[in-house]
Amino acid sequence: MISKDKTLIIIAILVGIVAFAAIIGFIGQGNVRHVSIFWQERVEQTVAFEDVDGQVHLQGISGVGGEPNPYLITRTNFAYILTVINNGTTQHRLYIEGLNARTDLLEPGQQE
Repeated sequence: MISKDKTLIIIAILVGIVAFAAIIGFIGQGNVRHVSIFWQERVEQTVAFEDVDGQVHLQGISGVGGEPNPYLITRTNFAYILTVINNGTTQHRLYIEGLNARTDLLEPGQQE
């Protein structure tokens, strides 16, 4: 008799744990919210053209590592804000191959 009660209690505890996990999973998927909690994510990066020893370098300023010629993040379903500053002494234009995205011709001191 004690063994049967013990088995019943263990089964009840396991069913409770599984039900609790299922409820947490259901709620965690956003199925009980009255508003959407998913905002469109934004990627903001700033780069600048700089003349160093007669050579043009693209310098990362914000959102990138601050290294010369930084890798820019490209993701789908993101709002992507790229600011390009011309700190050089001549006109420059940034062209991103593959995306066919480009800036206008930037005069020294301009940004886009």
